[in-house]
Amino acid sequence: MYLDAELKAGHIDTARQILTRAVTLKLRARQAKGLFKRLLDLERKHGDEASVTRVKEMARAWVEENT
Repeated sequence: MYLDAELKAGHIDTARQILTRAVTLKLRARQAKGLFKRLLDLERKHGDEASVTRVKEMARAWVEENT
């Protein structure tokens, strides 16, 4: 997957942009869950507390809009 290649190359900002854009697409719940999990793991590893909170809020908003 392109995302994995970006992460392996150390392009954290690019990977973050890819995941952030991907979660805005029309997705099934299972797909969204996987993408949000990857984004949250990325932010926990390379981001700060504010970015982790932002991802959690994005996930909550997605659930509210799609259920």
